Amino acid sequence: MKLERLALWDEKYLFTEQGETDKGFIGWLKGNFNEDRLVLSDMEMTGDNDYMIRYELESLCIFLASESAGYMLRTLSDLNAFCRDKVHDHVPYSFNRECWGFRVLTEDYAWYIALTPWNPVRHVTIYCYNRKALMTVLAKDKGLPETCYGVLKYTGERILIRYGEDLYDSFPQYGGNMVENRAYANEQNEALNLTIEQVAAMENGVIFGWDTPVANPKNYDENGHFYVPVEEPKERRR
Repeated sequence: MKLERLALWDEKYLFTEQGETDKGFIGWLKGNFNEDRLVLSDMEMTGDNDYMIRYELESLCIFLASESAGYMLRTLSDLNAFCRDKVHDHVPYSFNRECWGFRVLTEDYAWYIALTPWNPVRHVTIYCYNRKALMTVLAKDKGLPETCYGVLKYTGERILIRYGEDLYDSFPQYGGNMVENRAYANEQNEALNLTIEQVAAMENGVIFGWDTPVANPKNYDENGHFYVPVEEPKERRR
């Protein structure tokens, strides 16, 4: 598992118990520290594979208390220390109170962790989404696919890109032949009915950020070249 910052602005609004089922919302879990021991209280989870969800949730809680996650949920003191300098990781919360948000993506699920160390009855809330369903909807809103194949421009390697991830899957075993790997990517993307503009936006979005202009397929021509549309000059007021 890997603890991550949010990669998409839209993810900031997923921290809610009223999550949308068409975005793959599965449920939530609340917890608070009692004498520096995390006590899990209310939980509401639904899904086709309830056993797997609960098994992964248990693994997630163990991970969040480990060194790999900065001891985030080891003790209340650790939680406060973890949040102290995370000024850029705030997410909207009721009554304009402080809330820090992070995520853990696994093969099947997207876990969103809301931290409110000032709240004695809810120090942490974990929200669960079906990862593929969620990212498919968020990608579609931007005119992008959930998955596409590409070529890493720096090395010529074959890569697999998933929308919203801050990394890509690479396949160095196929070498760095740009021409051959591009031909393979084109073949796979044609089967997915993807346009050149979409592929270019995915290849650049995973490197430069999903909320940047290079992740917008509307900013590419039919050859996959990036450009910034020129706005018509506004009339000067007299």
